[in-house]
Amino acid sequence: MAIRITLVGATGWVGKELVRAIAKTNDMTIVAAVSRTGAGKDVGELAGLQPSGIKISGSLAEALNILSDVVIDYTKPNVVKGHVLESLAQGRHVVVGTSGLSDEDYSEIATSARRASRGVLAAGNFSITATLMRRFALEAARYVPDVEVIDYAGPSKADTPSGTARELAELLGEIRKPSTAKPISEPRSRFILCACLRSCCLARSSLALTMSALRYATTQGLPRLPMSQELFLPCDPSLGSSA
Repeated sequence: MAIRITLVGATGWVGKELVRAIAKTNDMTIVAAVSRTGAGKDVGELAGLQPSGIKISGSLAEALNILSDVVIDYTKPNVVKGHVLESLAQGRHVVVGTSGLSDEDYSEIATSARRASRGVLAAGNFSITATLMRRFALEAARYVPDVEVIDYAGPSKADTPSGTARELAELLGEIRKPSTAKPISEPRSRFILCACLRSCCLARSSLALTMSALRYATTQGLPRLPMSQELFLPCDPSLGSSA
């Protein structure tokens, strides 16, 4: 018997890929789909396939009225935990591809999964590059005392910092060694920052300040930006001649 799937976030770019991939299998089938923007439309047609006969529901509660075995969630950080808990309460196993869950969220989900005797597979990022990055970073943190997570994203990104970056930072925090880095407020650190500023300006290039430098820069009257954004300063050639 094929595994019956409720797909939440069916019209997102990952959701559409899942619709197309599942359609090619013999052991899985989509029986219900959820999307607020695609409610009432055929899930196959929205993925560029032939009509599947599966009409998209506007809410998870509506979709769970259709019997299924597994709920797959690719939605938003602010709703994913509620979706997981609701699915478990309705007797479904759950696969989560949405990032943004905290340690407390995972603990609550684990408790609910045990209570419901259901399984949950939650990975904030299923991409091979993110998986390798996480593995290598955790391995390196056992030997390297100082680690830094730099998270770049566009201003329209829903979760900042990204769930992938936050989850990695939490894991690194559990195993990292005591830091040997100097705070940016110390004289030597200020000297290094000023030297970097001067070198970049001499090269007439743009300067991307990391978060540690940004903390110092904001005290000098530079604008504050969301944590996910880079701060680019156009170089002033006159700075190159300053002492």
